[in-house]
Amino acid sequence: MIAVGTQLTVLISGITKAELFVYAFDTIPYYITAKGKELTDWERTFQYINAGGGTSIGCALQAMRNKKQVVDQIILVTGEGENADPYFGNVVTVRIGSHYN
Repeated sequence: MIAVGTQLTVLISGITKAELFVYAFDTIPYYITAKGKELTDWERTFQYINAGGGTSIGCALQAMRNKKQVVDQIILVTGEGENADPYFGNVVTVRIGSHYN
């Protein structure tokens, strides 16, 4: 899954005009940035990320909420098996026709 996430990040970072927020997570979120937009830049950034079994999708979303990082779309790559708080469904907020404060 990490390799898939890396490749998706490269594709998206190359075409997006909006600010890109990239997080890796287990039971805590890791905000990730690369020093470029090439595959090798992102591979270096992701090289120390590995799957360990603790999965809290909501922790990255909660970090975004705390930092007031508002997005139109979320792309989520996971092996499923969410098994730690905060859970995705307990954190996600959808606003239609307005914005999140």
